[in-house]
Amino acid sequence: MSAAPEHLVDEATPWVDEALAGLGRARTGAIEIHRERPWAIVAWFPTKGGRVWLKANHEAFGHEGELLQLLADQLQDTVLEPLAVHAEQGWFLADDGGPTADEEGAAAPPAEAIVDLYVRTQQASTAVLSELAGAGVPTLRTAHLIERFDAAVAHPLAGDGSQRCASLRETVLDLCGRIGDGDLVITNSDVKPSHVFVGPPPRLFDWGDAVLANPLLGAGTIRRSFGDPAMKQFVEAWGRDISSPAVAAATSLVDLVNLDVWLRDPSAALDRHPGQINKLLHQLADRLAQPHC
Repeated sequence: MSAAPEHLVDEATPWVDEALAGLGRARTGAIEIHRERPWAIVAWFPTKGGRVWLKANHEAFGHEGELLQLLADQLQDTVLEPLAVHAEQGWFLADDGGPTADEEGAAAPPAEAIVDLYVRTQQASTAVLSELAGAGVPTLRTAHLIERFDAAVAHPLAGDGSQRCASLRETVLDLCGRIGDGDLVITNSDVKPSHVFVGPPPRLFDWGDAVLANPLLGAGTIRRSFGDPAMKQFVEAWGRDISSPAVAAATSLVDLVNLDVWLRDPSAALDRHPGQINKLLHQLADRLAQPHC
């Protein structure tokens, strides 16, 4: 994300108009900033074919457009396919996806349908792992989690969460060993109803946080967003039993997976949310204090 919010529109407009022209489309109104965060700026503009969104990611997440294109090429109608991608800038354009599952209530897809959609997307990603890595999607092998743990504990903003977690390093190592590495797939630590377009067909969006990882590392996210039955469905789709030590270990480390995202975030994100590292370390310590099998 090379431009500040006030300059993004001026910088992006020539590329937006050129990309639209290549699609046989044109803007019918101004580009307007919709949301500004340290990790991404989202803007929108009207066209004769409907509203189009522009997302400008910080460089740590600038691979999202290419990621979405690679996934869409493998499996149609599971993710929001970009209209155009500017890989160097971390920009992409996409049509409006419509209402999201958190907005639709009873009309939203059930949790089991969303989990199935996510698993099918993950399974499709195995065909393009090298391309995803080449686009800049980080790899988070289980062995890397201890590095993230050490970095979080040593972080200047770790607060008293650092003291609680410092003595738990061996526990983290043990849990990582129970999970093992396994095969890598695209794993999104932010799957939730507000990131699902209802459709039809329903589609997943907001993949900037995604990594290439053991699929079990996503189990805790599914549990947090959709509950225990959904997590059971998720882990069984990967041939695991809900009561297995590997699954228990993976769910115990969900806050460490989330810490990985914050450690990659621009410093401005922690300036805005200075207690986030401390909060997640406390949550991690709470989970590590519970039985893991």
